[in-house]
Amino acid sequence: MSLDETKQPELNGEATEETVAPAEEPVTEHKAEIVYGFGTPEEVTEEKDETDNRFSAFDAPTVQEKAKKAGKMHKRTRTLLLTSLVAIILALAVLAVTLLPQFISDGGSESSSVSGGDTSTDTTESYPLIDKTTKDENVVVVKQVQVTNKDDTFTMVYNTKDKLYQLKGYEDLSLEADGTDSITGCIAQLTAVDKVDSAGNPADFGLDKPAATVIATYHDDTTATLYIGNKTPSANGYYVSVKDKEGIYICSSDSVDVFLATGSMYVETTLLAAPEVKKDDANGTPILREVTLSGKSHPQPLTIRRRVEADGDAFTFYTYIITQPYKRGAAETAGNELSSFYALTADQALILHPTDKQKAEMGFNDPLTVMNITVCVATAAEQNSSTTSTEDAATEFYNTAKTTFTIGSKDKDGNYLVMMKGVDAIFLVSSTSLNVVAERTYDNTVTDLLFLKDITEVKQVNITVNGVEHKMNLAHYPEKEDRDQTLVVTEGDKTYKTPDFRTLYQLMMSLSRYEPLDKKPTGEPALKIALIGSDGKPYLSADFYSATGSLYHVCTSEGELFATKASGITHFIKQVNNLIEGKTVLVETY
Repeated sequence: MSLDETKQPELNGEATEETVAPAEEPVTEHKAEIVYGFGTPEEVTEEKDETDNRFSAFDAPTVQEKAKKAGKMHKRTRTLLLTSLVAIILALAVLAVTLLPQFISDGGSESSSVSGGDTSTDTTESYPLIDKTTKDENVVVVKQVQVTNKDDTFTMVYNTKDKLYQLKGYEDLSLEADGTDSITGCIAQLTAVDKVDSAGNPADFGLDKPAATVIATYHDDTTATLYIGNKTPSANGYYVSVKDKEGIYICSSDSVDVFLATGSMYVETTLLAAPEVKKDDANGTPILREVTLSGKSHPQPLTIRRRVEADGDAFTFYTYIITQPYKRGAAETAGNELSSFYALTADQALILHPTDKQKAEMGFNDPLTVMNITVCVATAAEQNSSTTSTEDAATEFYNTAKTTFTIGSKDKDGNYLVMMKGVDAIFLVSSTSLNVVAERTYDNTVTDLLFLKDITEVKQVNITVNGVEHKMNLAHYPEKEDRDQTLVVTEGDKTYKTPDFRTLYQLMMSLSRYEPLDKKPTGEPALKIALIGSDGKPYLSADFYSATGSLYHVCTSEGELFATKASGITHFIKQVNNLIEGKTVLVETY
């Protein structure tokens, strides 16, 4: 045996005579700790502080007797005992957690039934109140439903001829199918989630003066009357009762909210449906074909339409063009916004069959905007042998639909009050649904570029600088291979360098609008530009007046007024002089 084994026999788990206390030695309470493996042999004879009693809960009358016989417990035994104690404690904890929910469910908490006060939903039991459903799918279960609530009284009747529901007295207005399915479905089959235990006083539940009374007539001509009272304290349901059925019940909000709405909430709110693309048309896209805006907000009517091939090369770069008050291209951002508008849905129907007084109060006698709208599907026309891509093909249109919207005014939140041609109702339409068209003006739609005409379609360019006019004639030779030889520019006996003239023409096309102008300029213009088309007809002319150090005011031959930045005009005038003097025409950023 090694020295370590002699001094610490307990490490190998064997008991020896040296490690056993004499039987006749009195055993103290501290020796009880040794029995359970706490302390060392040297501690047995020491007096221990009485406050060190952390394990006194384990003391028992038989402990000291066991200590007299055994003296000191082996280390392995102590370890096994400790492991067993921990396992027992853990088992008890698991058992408690497992049984606690069952204890609560079986009787550890109060019943969920109501006794005249607050209520909670019993998820294990339901209470059928009305069930008129039938297995025959051809039977319309609800023939009529009449609703009276604090906001409205209306009757919904099934029209057997047209096979749809209508509001009595408003048969000319279409109803939303989802809405009618919801209200008739709820009254065809209604189940409560809880029942009030005591009969109680109906007034305590709002059933003496119901928030809504619903009378339904069914396919078998039987009727049912439902009363809806107050909300429950939890606000997740309502107290209800059914005529000729004893008791007060609780129905979920989802099952009875439909009876608290007004009849107008069931009116169809799709004012403009997206045109349908043919199933075999892979390239078809719903679009806005054309819109004309007039009214108080548009004293000068504005018409915008989709570009077509007949508009010519001058408008090739535009998706939409303006046709009145002036024929111009629409800016790219405006075109993108207009392309996205081909359907319209209102938030709700506000007033059904409005009176003349109501229309006047909402601005329809002098409307903000009248919108004549055409939508359709645009698709690439069938390609011929010379066409290489759908982008090169002409565009065709089908499934065209036209309608007129009138915007009387806006409410305090900026929403539009709208009437649609042929529909006798006033609708509320959110600003985000309609403003891309309704707020369209010439100034926020027109392209910034003033002159945008293909040079091959121009026969003559007349430029007047400080009262001196230069008439530059353009002769085109498209058959020439050399680009500089395809265009010859002359003024009398003088021939201008083709590359310099092309640069000047490019500068002219880059002249742009800066801001609208509401007053015609006076005095003599510092610059005049006029273009004559290849057909000999004037295309466009504009006069430029020096106004401030940073702006020129512009008036076109069509009467269009706007301002442009002076930096562009002064540079253009300088380059005109360079061309005339035979100097190089420069392109600069300004």
